[in-house]
Amino acid sequence: MSRISVGFLQVVLFLWCGLASVSASEKAELVNEIEKRTNVSISLSYGRTSPALPDSLRNLFADDLTLEEALQIAFANSPRFFASMEELGIAKADVLEATLLKNPKFSGFARSPNHDGQTNLEFEISIDAMNWLLMPLKRRVSKSGLEKTRFRIMDAAVELRSEVKKAYYEVQATEQMFATQSDILQAAQAAAELAARQFKAGNIKEMDLAQEKAAALQAENDYDIVQSVALSARELLSRLLGFSGEDAKLWKVKVQLAEPPSSILLIKGLEELAVSSRYDLLALKMQAEENHRRLTAERFGFLKDTQVGLNTERETDGSRLTGPMWETQVPILDWNQASINRAKSAERLTRYEVQDFELKIRSDVRLTYNRLQMAAFRADRYKKQILPLRARIVELMQLYYNYMLKGVYQLLEVRKQEIEATHDYIRALQDYWTAYAELERAVGGKLPEISTRTMPISNSPLKEIETEKRTKPAQNHGGHT
Repeated sequence: MSRISVGFLQVVLFLWCGLASVSASEKAELVNEIEKRTNVSISLSYGRTSPALPDSLRNLFADDLTLEEALQIAFANSPRFFASMEELGIAKADVLEATLLKNPKFSGFARSPNHDGQTNLEFEISIDAMNWLLMPLKRRVSKSGLEKTRFRIMDAAVELRSEVKKAYYEVQATEQMFATQSDILQAAQAAAELAARQFKAGNIKEMDLAQEKAAALQAENDYDIVQSVALSARELLSRLLGFSGEDAKLWKVKVQLAEPPSSILLIKGLEELAVSSRYDLLALKMQAEENHRRLTAERFGFLKDTQVGLNTERETDGSRLTGPMWETQVPILDWNQASINRAKSAERLTRYEVQDFELKIRSDVRLTYNRLQMAAFRADRYKKQILPLRARIVELMQLYYNYMLKGVYQLLEVRKQEIEATHDYIRALQDYWTAYAELERAVGGKLPEISTRTMPISNSPLKEIETEKRTKPAQNHGGHT
């Protein structure tokens, strides 16, 4: 073989094998799409080869970890994200496999005659004809599978972003509640110690002492519960960030949860946006298209293993016979009915799954939007009405205590109620931001810049529905009364 032929063969093999690998430009294109949808800056050099935490990530721990920094760390350090990116290489290998022709079959035998004459030789080389004919269809199926994998990777990135945000908000809320829970514990312990001294002096009864002791023990249990919840939330966020061991102890978040904005997002257009942009729905639609093409391929299944080629034979007298050969199944009993019916059902199945998933997406958007709305109402009510009233009650009770009109136990009780109201306010803030993250997930990424309106606290989704029913004009049904 000449040097030119050898070089040409090497180039062809190199380009052919390159189809199975993911190029840097393909990675960059995929990461760029993820960045647009998640609003998170992602480094192309993802993945760590050593357990040591890179200095670029360790430097983020110098101050309190912001939500934006937590998201950046998750996409730069989480093995979960790295694993999803590797699925692209598997899909590329499937594309290469679909574009490769099956190797030709070669067979032959030699037979010695029982009389004078030459050895009978017969050789045959053949290829799978249907593999050639269905090659374009198989290539389209594999490419749709590659696109489906891209959608799934991008959906996994959106899901990771949502989970990191919810875990971050949970850490903020639980650590904030843990800080205030210590105030409740200190107040309960102070009341129990005071009750013990007063009982010893004969100023209160044993029943009153037992009640204060029980309240102090209950406060200790509540303190332990809140601490356990805070540690669990921190562990979840550490796992999502890809931290373990000592690295998980290095970071801390900004404890204060942000207040909801004064305006409420309008739901108009969010359902249509979700249906058109959800990557998991797009992946399911690609699966439906793939199943349709598989059905087309199965219709020719009765011709599978159809071989065409060349046969040559040397007779014992030295003469040679050469000519084409073919081999195929005779579709008398099996016309590939089972595979065709299976493919038809699979096509209908995915078509119905697409319709059902669209309904679920629309429902999730409405459900999450309503939760977001109600959490905003609750947080606003606590901030503007309940917490100021609780603070005023504590202030008045302090005055009564100073004038010896109320006892210390009443003062401690209203202080405890004020802290419990603060806990409820923190939970309302957490519910709001959690619902916000889930609404972003339901839509398929960051929420768009859309019109907002200020909504009074007295309104609610159910009241709005009733208002629409009352204000909606009656429809004329033509002849019906």
